[in-house]
Amino acid sequence: MDDKSDDSCISMTVSVEEQESIQPTTSIRSTTISNSKKREKKGVFKKDWTLHKEFSSWLQAVKNDCKQARCKACLRTFSIREGKSALRKHINSEIHKTHMKTFGNNILITHTSFGEVQKVSAMEGTFVYHGVKHGHSYISQQCTTNLIKDLFASCSNTAKNLACARTKSRAVVCNVLAPYFTSKLIDEIIQSRFYSISFDASNKGNIKTYPFAVQYFTDIGVKRGKEIFHNSKLIFFHIGILQFVDDPHESANDIYNNIIKVMENYQLNIRNLTSIGADNANVNFGEHHSVFKLFKDLCPCLVKGNCFAHVLHNGVKHAHDDLLIDIESILCKIYSFFSNSAKRVEELKSYYDFVQVEYRVLLEHITIRWLSLLPSIQRLIENYDPIKNYFLNQQISSRTKPNRTTENLLLFKSFFEDDFRLCILLFLENMLVDVQRAELKLQRVSTTAVDLFGIITNLIKKLEQRLNDKYFGNKTQLILNHLKQFDEEKSKQLLESFQSFIESFIEYINSYFDHDREFFRRLSAFDCESNDFLK
Repeated sequence: MDDKSDDSCISMTVSVEEQESIQPTTSIRSTTISNSKKREKKGVFKKDWTLHKEFSSWLQAVKNDCKQARCKACLRTFSIREGKSALRKHINSEIHKTHMKTFGNNILITHTSFGEVQKVSAMEGTFVYHGVKHGHSYISQQCTTNLIKDLFASCSNTAKNLACARTKSRAVVCNVLAPYFTSKLIDEIIQSRFYSISFDASNKGNIKTYPFAVQYFTDIGVKRGKEIFHNSKLIFFHIGILQFVDDPHESANDIYNNIIKVMENYQLNIRNLTSIGADNANVNFGEHHSVFKLFKDLCPCLVKGNCFAHVLHNGVKHAHDDLLIDIESILCKIYSFFSNSAKRVEELKSYYDFVQVEYRVLLEHITIRWLSLLPSIQRLIENYDPIKNYFLNQQISSRTKPNRTTENLLLFKSFFEDDFRLCILLFLENMLVDVQRAELKLQRVSTTAVDLFGIITNLIKKLEQRLNDKYFGNKTQLILNHLKQFDEEKSKQLLESFQSFIESFIEYINSYFDHDREFFRRLSAFDCESNDFLK
């Protein structure tokens, strides 16, 4: 019995010793595993950092990249490979310290109780924002401020202390509102990830500026834009001005460098750029050397964002050569004939009284304005009889020396003598209605590449249907039938010119649209107004 007990005691001591020897090895393994996990997690963004008092005001996570962090004050992203030490390193940088001085002022006031100074500041900020939104000048701001102070000085201390003249208004806009809304815009772009950039040159006196507009989809609520449902979630299409750049140079390399500079300033990833939008100038979309070609070399999947409103406008001008007369030139000359002379207008009014028609001012057609041709034609047709009678009754003496006025009068007389010229006006009025509707759809803020296929193809189908039916409007057809009885050759020429006009217009549109037709057709599956929606 004693021997057995001794053996059992020995075995127990051995098992205890084995356990003691095993325990430290397992603990070592566990510590090494936990340490390796810590090493693996180092350099990854942690949500707890945003709750830390030292980082909460400016730190933000970067969507789809856990190894980067974003500073809302500096509008920059930086690597967090070193963990929390990378955050402190950024805090101690001079750039961050400089931006933090003004960053606190950009945050909107959300307190429920204000002191007198805060109330005045809030009122001034709101007043300046209202002026910017509605395009008021700083001089108008100053005048309105003085008016408010005089009206409400007796009943409001806040209004009495309001001081928002030109210099202060500009300072609030440039140093408070602009940085705040730019930072909000950049934050939304970072969250949405993909974006497109549009630009155009604009002259202000002797200064040439390039506004760069960015477009993107976001699930953050905005007041303007297109609403889209995706996976039972409401998504908004948003447009915002990113920056204005002053540059007198217009070469492809200069514009390209300006865009790259803007993207680097706000640390936008060029790989997330989906399309470039601009007008159809060769410097923007030329085949061999252009802004688009330079970006296409960096991003092979980049989409060309042609301005199809510009394409339609140029298509009408291009097809105008097939008409028997230049209607655009006639419209401009008739308008300028009356716009510069009060005497002529008074004489014209007497013809309105004679035909018992209310006088209406002619509308100016500006050749570089997309939507001015149709209203100008419609107004001339409405006032056709009194204007026709005015010019046909003008006496031109053979003794007078030929000058611009007499040349124009002879031109106007010949224009109103024959009905076939009125037939051309009526044809353009009828045909341009479809073009105008397509133009207005293209110029909507909410229009995207998803809608483009439907807008362009529907317009082409309507025009092709006109060609097949040889239908150019009821009034046009009446004049053609009337001319056919007296001058069949002239009627035939008019009919052929109308057909050539529409054919040239369709051909011009297809020269820009055919290259990407299949791409836009596939995108149209997401157009909620299309019959092929999500098929």
